[in-house]
Amino acid sequence: MCVYGNKLAFGSVELQRKTYTDYPILLTQFEQLGIVPGLFTYSNPNDKAKVLTALKTVIANYYQTIAKDRASAYGKGYKVQVQQPEEVKIGELPGLRD
Repeated sequence: MCVYGNKLAFGSVELQRKTYTDYPILLTQFEQLGIVPGLFTYSNPNDKAKVLTALKTVIANYYQTIAKDRASAYGKGYKVQVQQPEEVKIGELPGLRD
């Protein structure tokens, strides 16, 4: 979805849906936090906290990649403004909106 104001493009919003295996950084985080895919449960507060920590790391890495890409394309005057991820539920699954 693109965001416009007075016919100027302000930015875009996208929904990504991929499996955890598409994110090597997420796999690394799972390993470091002791998370085994398929063997944790979101009803366990400890497991949920670990998964959300891992997801926040993926989001931070994604933002860094975007900021570096935009800086190289548009110069130092261009700034990427990011928001802190918010906890959301997608059906019964917890997630983060970034």
